[in-house]
Order: sequence, then structure tokens, then C-alpha cells
Amino acid sequence: MILYDDVMMNRLIIIALFMLGCWQASAQNYLQLANECFDKGDYECAKQNYNLYQIFEGKDMKAEIQKADECFRDLIAADAYFSDLEYEKARDRYTILLEKNPKDPHAQKRLDECEALLKPPVVEPEPVEEVAIIEVVEVIEPEPEVLPVPQPVQQDALPKRSDYRKNVFGIDWGVGTRNLSTGNLGSYNLGAFVDFGVRFTSNFSPYLGWDIVNLKFQGLNREYLVQAMTGLRGYSPALVNNVKGYASFKGGYGKLFTLDDSGFAYELEAGLHVTKTFAAGFVFNVQTLTGSFSDESSSFNSRYIGLRIGLNF
Repeated sequence: MILYDDVMMNRLIIIALFMLGCWQASAQNYLQLANECFDKGDYECAKQNYNLYQIFEGKDMKAEIQKADECFRDLIAADAYFSDLEYEKARDRYTILLEKNPKDPHAQKRLDECEALLKPPVVEPEPVEEVAIIEVVEVIEPEPEVLPVPQPVQQDALPKRSDYRKNVFGIDWGVGTRNLSTGNLGSYNLGAFVDFGVRFTSNFSPYLGWDIVNLKFQGLNREYLVQAMTGLRGYSPALVNNVKGYASFKGGYGKLFTLDDSGFAYELEAGLHVTKTFAAGFVFNVQTLTGSFSDESSSFNSRYIGLRIGLNF
């Protein structure tokens, strides 16, 4: 029994180190993406990724978040002045924005346009014709100056901001029951199980995403199960108060440490995204097992039904 506990503890330590490495790598990616979004002038994207880096890495990013928020407010105000042909006010606001972010391409382009529109036009006087008749000199005065009327410049679109999050890190908790089906020997109830998992999802559109990595752990009363899965996740259009439905199907590999048997695993999940951060639903999980548990059944499986809540970042 002591040897079995040591082996299981070593495996849990390896899994924890792997999850910690994924966590740290994801945090660095969020910081790099936040800086790139800030340089491009996509301040909403920058704020979201600074928040995620702050959560994962535990570092204070309030100054960067506040700076991105100030730049975004300056950009909205400057574009409004530009659209209303108030070029002096627009020029001053773009100048303030570029002092905070000299790399903003949209602000620099608009500042150059304001400078060109505010520059006084140069109108050269027409030549004066002198007509001499005998001793009378007739001077033809130039026509009145006609100043060009500034034409409104078509406003470029603001930096594009996605209406959905392309990369999502999630944490899932749940509780349910798991049984063991052993073929000819019948089924056994393993009792209540606590469900914990982490996942990383890359969304292709507002309606379809890929759960690239989904690691989960289930256990209670000396029964332990570990699974690694990948699969697709679908989203419905917005329902009442922006509530969205979701469903996912994942497949992968898992191991039930109590029996020391493993095999293919798959999972069906459906529920509701109550907010962009909080989700709740039902899950059906099947773990096929191949091993020496029973001489009368070459393969058997364990099924789990439960409730699950998730947090998305």
C-alpha cells in the first residue's frame, strides 16, 4: 500500500508541474499579446490581455491597464472631433494620444491629415494687365480670391475589436456519480466524484471553437481518475439578456488509478453561458478500461454523470 501511494503521488506531482508550466507559458503569451495590441492601437484587446496576465502571473498591471484605457478614450474623442470637421480639437487630442503611444498608426495618420487641412492655402495673385490707349492706362484688377472649402475626409474605421474572445482559458468544477460496468459481472456504483479541470480554447468564430487542451481530475474516497482530451465546442446565438447556449464533444485518453487500468475516453457537455465569464451545464463522461480487473471481461468502462460550472478568462 505504501508503494502504491508513492507511485500515485509521483504521478500527481508530474501532472501538477505540467499544468504549472502551461499556466506560466500562457501568462507570458498574454503579456506579449497585450503589448502588440497596444502598439497597434487596439486598446480593448490590450486591456483584456493585461488583465489576464495580472491574474495568472500575480503582477500589478494597473498602470498599463489605465494607460490603455486613457488612450482608448482619447482615440474615441479625437475621431469624433475629426468626424465633425473640428480639426483643431482633433489635432490636439491626437497629439495627446501619441505622447502616450507614439506607435499608434491610426492616430499618426489622422494627425497628419489635420495638419494638412489646417495649413492655410497659398493663393498667388493673378498678373495685372495694363492696356494703354493714347495716354490712358487701364488697370485690370485681379478677380476676388476664392478660398477652397475643406472637404470632409472619409473616416477610417476605428481599430477592429472582435465581438468574441479568440483565446479562452477555463477552469471547471463539478460533482456527480460514477459507476463501473464490468460486462458479464454487472455494474457497480463507485459513488460521488468531485470533478476538476483546466482547458484552453481557441475560437474560430462566435459559434465554433476548439478545446485544444482539456486536463481533468476526478476523485473521492481513494478513487482517482485522470484524463487528457481535445475536441470541438459550439455556441448558440445570443438568447435572453445575452445568455448563450453551448455544447462540446471531446475525446482523449484516461486512466483509473484505483484499478491501474486505462483506455480511450470521451465526454459530452451542454449548458449555458450565463455571462462571458460564468457557465453552467451537464456532463456525461465515459472512460473505457482495458486491463486485468476481470478474466471474464476483456474490456469494461466507467461512466460519469454530473453538474459542472466553469469560469472563462
